[in-house]
Amino acid sequence: MGKKSSISIHLRGVEATFNQLEKDLDEEVSVKLLPVVNAAVVALKYATPIDTGKARNGWHYNTLFGGKYVLRNNVEYLPALNAGHSVQAGPFFIERTLLRFGKPKGLLL
Repeated sequence: MGKKSSISIHLRGVEATFNQLEKDLDEEVSVKLLPVVNAAVVALKYATPIDTGKARNGWHYNTLFGGKYVLRNNVEYLPALNAGHSVQAGPFFIERTLLRFGKPKGLLL
C-alpha cells in the first residue's frame, strides 16, 4: 500500500497583519463617521427646546474604541423635554432627529 502524504503550512505574521487591518478599518470608519456625528449633534442642538440654553448646550459626543461614538446630554430635565413637556418641541424630538441620520444600533437612554 502507498504512503499517505500530508502538507503542513505555517504562516507567520498573519495575526499581526489582521490586527493592523482591523485597526486601519476602525480608523477609516471613525474618520468617515465623524462628520455625520457632528451633524447629528448640531441637529439635536437645533431641535432641543430652549429656555436657559442649558439643555441645548448639553449635547456632545464621546469617542469609543473601535471607531464608535456615543451622543450624550446629561442635563437632568432632558427626559421631560423629550417626553413633550415643552411647547417648542413635541414628544420624542430626540428620536425623530436621530432617525434622519440612520437606524439606531443600541438604546436611547
